[in-house]
Amino acid sequence: MELSLVRHAQPEWIRDGLCVVDPRLSEQGFAQAEHLGHALLGETFDEFLVSPLLRARQTAAPLAARYGVTPEEDEWLEECREPDWHGEPAEVPETLIWRSRNSITTNGGRVCPVGNLPVTSKPGFMLD
Repeated sequence: MELSLVRHAQPEWIRDGLCVVDPRLSEQGFAQAEHLGHALLGETFDEFLVSPLLRARQTAAPLAARYGVTPEEDEWLEECREPDWHGEPAEVPETLIWRSRNSITTNGGRVCPVGNLPVTSKPGFMLD
């Protein structure tokens, strides 16, 4: 299986002076998502997986539209933000994170997941 990982574009973390838990993309984020759609045009993918978070779905939308597909939402792409982990040893959440990530099943083709992926260190995309 070959994966092309895409991190979500810039979200609007603060709206009207308040923190947003599942923010939409900022204006710049929507521009980044459009750029992603153009940058990956010509690549071939068998599947598109996306985090259920709004910012990831909005990032994937232009790319999916260009390919004429509907991304499949997959929970393992959602970031880990469990408040009950506060004060627990690092091994507890780390073990749960990797267990969920190792549970991905695909049809064996090329997959393009979009979400909050710790593998990528900055907004943008990585191709193999």
